[in-house]
Amino acid sequence: MLTKVVDTDRGPVEYAEAGTGNPILYFHGTGVTGDAMVPVESRMIDDGFRLIVPNRPGYGKTPLSPHDTAADCGNVAAALLDSLGIADISVMGSSGGAAFATSFT
Repeated sequence: MLTKVVDTDRGPVEYAEAGTGNPILYFHGTGVTGDAMVPVESRMIDDGFRLIVPNRPGYGKTPLSPHDTAADCGNVAAALLDSLGIADISVMGSSGGAAFATSFT
């Protein structure tokens, strides 16, 4: 799975994206990068959703500093969505990503 890096107003954000249709922002679990989740969640893609999985701060090419809280992680994800022109999205997270998903506003 190829990833992309977008420069946002919160710094660079690396993310994986697959599918079309209604977008879902997906916060990956601890110990893996976002691109690992695309094959795991392939059924959502097959069902017609667009999966957007940013690497949380400190993973891959998304730097940790200065984004060291759950709220900061949400702000980084929001900056990515702004850069992609996405205003309306569903949110989910798995394992260690669930706390970040619940903090996303």
